[in-house]
Amino acid sequence: MTCRQTLAAMSGVARFHDARTRRMGDMILLEVDAALSLVEAHEISTAVQRELVGKASGTDVMTHIDPFCWRFR
Repeated sequence: MTCRQTLAAMSGVARFHDARTRRMGDMILLEVDAALSLVEAHEISTAVQRELVGKASGTDVMTHIDPFCWRFR
């Protein structure tokens, strides 16, 4: 399964974009439901990081969370 397929299958991730690979690690911008609490959004981010690092050991994954508002998309 590719990184994009893994992200698309993750619960709580509405969309993702700008997945970039850098010398210091991978950066992925996640969009999560804007109604989630900060704690819930952070839990999704942590789950994404663990899943991707588990698939490619030795990789460092950084995430940034943006709100996704379903009614405006």
